[in-house]
Amino acid sequence: MVRLSNVGQSRKISIQTWIAAVSQRRLVVHRALVSVVALNLFATCLAEPLEQDLNSKQAIAAATPSADLTSLFDQWLRDTFVFRAPDGWYYLTGTLPDPELGHCWATNPGIPLWRSRDLKTWEELGLIWSFERDGTWDAEIKPVPENHWEIRRRDNDANEPVPPIRRAAWAPEIHFFDDTYWLTFSLNWTPGYGTVLVRSKTGKPEGPYAHVADGPITPDIDSSLFVDDDGTVYFI
Repeated sequence: MVRLSNVGQSRKISIQTWIAAVSQRRLVVHRALVSVVALNLFATCLAEPLEQDLNSKQAIAAATPSADLTSLFDQWLRDTFVFRAPDGWYYLTGTLPDPELGHCWATNPGIPLWRSRDLKTWEELGLIWSFERDGTWDAEIKPVPENHWEIRRRDNDANEPVPPIRRAAWAPEIHFFDDTYWLTFSLNWTPGYGTVLVRSKTGKPEGPYAHVADGPITPDIDSSLFVDDDGTVYFI
């Protein structure tokens, strides 16, 4: 278990790496699906939280795309995450590409955010966390060592070699607890991967955000946060 001080708050947050699956508890998730070029959301499915049950035919049917699925805006975006905050807004984030490379495998600028009242009309809030503005220990673009397997990575779409440099934020999520917003995301960098946790210093979703640790929380990818009924915060 890793304990991190909750800056600006009176109590501490216990952040635990969740290894085993949660038993006898159904998680409520807000997830959206995204195409490579255009973002597609199932507004009717996301209007209310979907209680995931892998054995439930109703859950599978509710997540099935309808024939009249339409794009909400044109944006290359992976790992889409949607969160309904206490202020009544839906917030959407995801993995951006490098604007010059057209993919996210080497570098990207940071973490974007959109918001919506109805899941249909979205307002772009821009980069709420960026390497150039908010990065500290993770701000530097580093080369991939010649003997590292990542040196052979190729772009999935164009099958072209990926430049041998790494600094990208992957799979971001936005959460709210302890009267402020939090971002967790994966870091693609040299010497490897890592999970990151940052906290809004203003209590606003647009930040600015500050690191809660002087390095990765874990040497992994695809992290999340879960707040239990007793207030315990799990870093998953």
